[in-house]
Amino acid sequence: MIGSSLLVSPANQMPYVAKKAGANTIFINKEDTFMNYTANLFLKGKVGEILPIIISYLK
Repeated sequence: MIGSSLLVSPANQMPYVAKKAGANTIFINKEDTFMNYTANLFLKGKVGEILPIIISYLK
């Protein structure tokens, strides 16, 4: 999940659906969410700063 408070349904069900299907999840957000515990990895910060770093490692 990128830049979501996960407060709005049905979007806030996506992490549960992904986990049930066996997916690993990464949350990138500038604020903590009530669902951080469901993520395999939580990166706290600005998406515009974090995402380019991740992409550079994937190239």
